[in-house]
Amino acid sequence: MKRLFAALAVVCGTLGCKVDLNGTCTKDSDCKAGLTCDSSVDPHVCLSACDPVCGTAQTCANAKCVSTGPVVEAVRVTDNPAPGFNGFYARSAANSIPVSVDVSSGFGGQIASVFLTVNGNRIDLTTSSTAGTVTTYNFTVPTLDAPAGTDGPFLFQVTATDASSNQTQVTPTAGLKIDDAGPVVRGVAVDATMSPPEATVSSVPWFRQSISGDIDVKATIVDPGTGVNIATVMLMQGSTRIDKGTVTRDPGTDNYHFKVARSPLPVAGGAQALVAFSVSASDVLGHARQADADGLVHPDVPSGRIRMRCRRQHRVRPRRKPFLADRR
Repeated sequence: MKRLFAALAVVCGTLGCKVDLNGTCTKDSDCKAGLTCDSSVDPHVCLSACDPVCGTAQTCANAKCVSTGPVVEAVRVTDNPAPGFNGFYARSAANSIPVSVDVSSGFGGQIASVFLTVNGNRIDLTTSSTAGTVTTYNFTVPTLDAPAGTDGPFLFQVTATDASSNQTQVTPTAGLKIDDAGPVVRGVAVDATMSPPEATVSSVPWFRQSISGDIDVKATIVDPGTGVNIATVMLMQGSTRIDKGTVTRDPGTDNYHFKVARSPLPVAGGAQALVAFSVSASDVLGHARQADADGLVHPDVPSGRIRMRCRRQHRVRPRRKPFLADRR
């Protein structure tokens, strides 16, 4: 054992190498890939000219670890330059997205091919150009290659292969900006901080109709694509708009506020009703979302009280969250 460590010290002191301590060897094939058998010491040991030993996707060349396969240097996705669309494209046969990829060769030699994969579809290059050691590959991606309903950056893969069949695949963090869906309404409720109820019964707020002041209803509306078009945001009872027409948004949030009068809309003075609310909204591209509302009027509501019921809203049948109003 002392003899072995003495030999290792001599080898590393003279060559500046990294010793693989997994065993001794008699020939190079006894060693791991990238290591050689040094027969100048006894016992013979496997050595690497690189310190530390290179990773699985690397090769030790000229005492340095280099990529065995191609190196994807950069990926650039061209946003929609049209103003007001937040860089997004509509999913349409008329729209394609330019993508460029910079690739340099690794230890395996020249680049043989580079392609993109979008939702299982292979996209081959249209043109390429080389500057120094880097080649830029240009692609045109049809927006229809993304799934229907895409709303937000859609991730894709870049695959580069060299002449030695070494392959590198990366998934860029910058996806394809494609918008094919409308806003999602995640919740609708009376904002009790803005409109404190006169009473709360069974967790349901009640409001007197005779008291001045509008009822503030807050909805969370999210659209990760082109964004919500605030001009289309309305509080609805069936097909009737019941907010007062001025919708506001809390700065830096997805929260929108509606002002609802205590009378005469949605409930006439002296009347009583159960009113089911929903939010109508579209994104900048015109993709709409509107939840269902039953619009029921219930005669069994206690005399002198109005119940206004706000719903939690989703893409499909939303749950209801009521609030009540008292006309006294």
